[in-house]
Order: sequence, then structure tokens, then C-alpha cells
Amino acid sequence: MSADNWGVCPQCKVSRERDIANTERAVAETYGKVSVEKFDDARARLEAKRAEPIQYTLREDYEMGLDEDGEFYVIYSGGCRECGLTHKFKHSEQVDLTGGAA
Repeated sequence: MSADNWGVCPQCKVSRERDIANTERAVAETYGKVSVEKFDDARARLEAKRAEPIQYTLREDYEMGLDEDGEFYVIYSGGCRECGLTHKFKHSEQVDLTGGAA
């Protein structure tokens, strides 16, 4: 199996969204309590955080095929290099070989 794909980790995505929401709340709570300059700086940092591109940290390896004995198989594994999320899936089933040639 080889690395077939790099994707967005769903766990990292949720964490990023939570971090942005927390920052939004923190900025909103400062409204009227800090100088306009400090508030504008906080909003600019929030916008910069929102604009950061989502990283492709989830390595996905997968393989599927049909072997010479008629066994169909799917093997998947994914792992995030940032947060450590992992998932594995493996399935195989015998294809009905009694149908004859089409």
C-alpha cells in the first residue's frame, strides 16, 4: 500500500473551528472595553486566523481489487500527522463465480 491521498483531518477541522469560535467570542467580549485600536488589532488577528489555509495532514492509504481466486477486497487506513487521529477499515468478500461468462 502507498500513500494515495492527503486530506483534511476531520478532527483537526473541528478543533480549528472551535478555536476560531472561541476567538470570536473573546474579541466580541472586548467590544467597548478596550481602545478602538486594540479592538481593531484583535479583529485583524481573528480575520488572519480565519484566512489561514486548512492543512492537508491526513495521510490516506487504500487499496482495492479482485484477486485471481475471486476475492474482492478493500483496505483503508488514515492517520493525521498533526493530532494523531487514526482509522482503519478492511473488508473482503468472495465474488459469486457460478454465473458463467457474460
